[in-house]
Amino acid sequence: MGVIDRAGDRAAPARGQFRTGRFGFLDHGSLRSSGGISTEYRLHVHSSYWPGFRALKKKKKKKKKKKKKKKKKKKKKKKKREPTPPRGSARSSASTWQRGNTLGVFHMSPPAPHPCLTTITIIIIITTIITTIIIITTTIITTIIIIIIIIIITIIIIIIIIIIIIIITIILSSSVGDFISQGKDSN
Repeated sequence: MGVIDRAGDRAAPARGQFRTGRFGFLDHGSLRSSGGISTEYRLHVHSSYWPGFRALKKKKKKKKKKKKKKKKKKKKKKKKREPTPPRGSARSSASTWQRGNTLGVFHMSPPAPHPCLTTITIIIIITTIITTIIIITTTIITTIIIIIIIIIITIIIIIIIIIIIIIITIILSSSVGDFISQGKDSN
């Protein structure tokens, strides 16, 4: 329920309802966007309380004019009476309440998000977490596999080099032995 009890206060009413406070009432406007993200409400202020709401309006700068001093007549002070809200057709025709329309439309605080939106956000968060975990695990596995392959290749190369060195030493030792035996025979 929208109740206006202090100047500048704007409380959102329930859909299709209004309740009058000390200063005026709010009535429902139209939904601005799908999903009930923000709703427009129109503020009606009673003319007797209008000065308290002037701060909400955009003030236009006016040039100061020199006024001639006039003798003020003493006026009898009238007792302020608590305004009553217009009823039925009087709501549209009552000039005291129509003045509040000049304030225009206020965008109230958004209502609670739709449950579908919350489920969608939860699904998106879960999918992003799963994808990040998959990416991290795949990168770790690929790096481990690459390191293992490099180690295997280096071991194979070292073994091949050792085999080549052994073969060369055997060949050299046999050729040296033949050369020595030939020299002994000649002597």
